[in-house]
Amino acid sequence: MGNEFAGMALRIPASIGWRCGSMFLCFAVLLPSCSSSSRHSSPQTTVTILCASSALPAFKKVAESYESAPSGAKTGIEISIVSGPSNILAQQILAGASADIFLSANTEWACKLEQSDCVSGRVTLLSNRLVLVVPRGNPRGVNTLADLGLQEGLAVAIGGKHVPLGIYTDQSLWRLNLLKAISEESDVIRTANARATLALVERGEVDAAIVYESDAQSSKLVDIVEQIPAELHEEIVYPLLLLNYLDPDGSGDAAAREFFDYLATTKVKALFEEFGFVNRLTARSPPAPTPPDKSGN
Repeated sequence: MGNEFAGMALRIPASIGWRCGSMFLCFAVLLPSCSSSSRHSSPQTTVTILCASSALPAFKKVAESYESAPSGAKTGIEISIVSGPSNILAQQILAGASADIFLSANTEWACKLEQSDCVSGRVTLLSNRLVLVVPRGNPRGVNTLADLGLQEGLAVAIGGKHVPLGIYTDQSLWRLNLLKAISEESDVIRTANARATLALVERGEVDAAIVYESDAQSSKLVDIVEQIPAELHEEIVYPLLLLNYLDPDGSGDAAAREFFDYLATTKVKALFEEFGFVNRLTARSPPAPTPPDKSGN
């Protein structure tokens, strides 16, 4: 699994810093309990965030901004960000991986974590859209989703069947009766996460891809040729979860709660919107609807 996630690291040499690492490497050292009271035997200075890969660039910016916030300056909190597919991150949490905050790219995994009693707080933080993108200049003349099922030999990248991007993509193609046609006419490449899907288009390794609008807007190497109607798929929302790790005295972790509250306010709204997200900030996400049966399509 290690080759599916690109890791990177950077320290901000001030009162806080953020570090982005590959999920494979980071989980090797995460503590093994979702409810352990021994996690904070000493005062915490690091808040660990598990973040859907599509939101990673925005979260980097938010972590940087936190350095100049009064709360960050006073507490000296360090933010550690681990990115990857939402389903894999959630499964790691359910398996006992230690983390403080989880941002998921869909509601299904957020609901599963709530059902396991690992969550002490939740807000709907962001929403997103799907778009069809092509390499800059559109060399194969792909302009609509229908073109993917009409032109033979196209290389098309879409998210894996079990990651949120792939789920939303399959729902859209299924409702347009294009899922089977694209599979037959095009060389479909399923990817591990949203950022990997975009990277294939940026490198010119595929002729088109379906990605999040936030990812497409952040790239100078792709052109958006079509925005996919929102009614074709389940609403794309990003639930933000405060995970239920307790101090020995039974109180919630103060540093994690502080950063969670910072993320769930309008103070960071403009930062997320710079990356193409819509800031939601509602009290609670609804359960995810049951995906359509795609068998035979």
